[in-house]
Amino acid sequence: MKLFRFGAPGEERPGVLLPDGARVDASGFGADWNEAFFGQGDAGMARLAKWIASDAGKAPRVPAGTRLASAIARPSKLVCIGLNYRDHARESGASLPGEPIVFLKATSALAGPEDDLRLPIGGDKTDWEVELALVIGARAKYVAVEDAMKHVAGFVLHNDYSERGFQLERHGQWTKGKSADGFAPLGPFLATPEELPGFAAVRLWLKVNGEAIYGTRPWSSFGEGPTETANGTFAESKSKPYTARDFRFTTRGSTLYAIQLAEPENGRALITSIRPDRVVKRVHLLGTNAPVTFEQAEAGLSLTLPANRPSQPAYVYRIEI
Repeated sequence: MKLFRFGAPGEERPGVLLPDGARVDASGFGADWNEAFFGQGDAGMARLAKWIASDAGKAPRVPAGTRLASAIARPSKLVCIGLNYRDHARESGASLPGEPIVFLKATSALAGPEDDLRLPIGGDKTDWEVELALVIGARAKYVAVEDAMKHVAGFVLHNDYSERGFQLERHGQWTKGKSADGFAPLGPFLATPEELPGFAAVRLWLKVNGEAIYGTRPWSSFGEGPTETANGTFAESKSKPYTARDFRFTTRGSTLYAIQLAEPENGRALITSIRPDRVVKRVHLLGTNAPVTFEQAEAGLSLTLPANRPSQPAYVYRIEI
């Protein structure tokens, strides 16, 4: 599902973006896209899916030109990780932190994705960053790594505005430099996990004064890897490029998504972490219509990719177990 919010500031209402592109006013559902709703976890999403199936067809449509608000209602906190991309650390001339740099943005900074930005008084070094934000659903505390994605309600684009002068030159106050009104646009919509299974391989971009600016990909927060060149193409890092053996994984129910971070060698891939006792039913390469031929053995799950597959900077396999 794709969820959005719309309306004048202070009068925002929930909406749903249907597969055919129709924008539906979901006020009749009876809940906003807030912590109370997302905190219900799968139960809340199931209730919404039922409403969409029964009532979305007759619900009012959102007129073209209507203001898009922050895709989620004001949460209790916005938790951010500083220098979460190696590329950003490089361009900032900063060394990679040994521990994640955690800071908060004021929730009053939330704004719509297309709202004009009013620069803070005294600020002359306002900067922007495109981020893929995770919206937490069911309450999470001391969660095991393998269970983390069960608590993610969805993903939303976040333009992480910063006033670098306030942040770096006035006693290093990160929150002060990142919390001005309008410094946290979220949107245009929240995509639930099934809408974005290969979230670590998506290309991030935003518009600055109407000009499209292409950024990095979430995978660059995991380690050395592809970096973007000036013309918008990607080149392998010279220091430690990914190989065809490098995978990242995420799960949704009994479905495993394996993200291969380099071109498969001779059209084949081997996932050593999937042993024969985990019976695989089907494997599909996202972005193609052809199935992936596979074989399970002691060495792992061996994949043979379709010959007509498009070349991609990352390959996302949906593995049904």
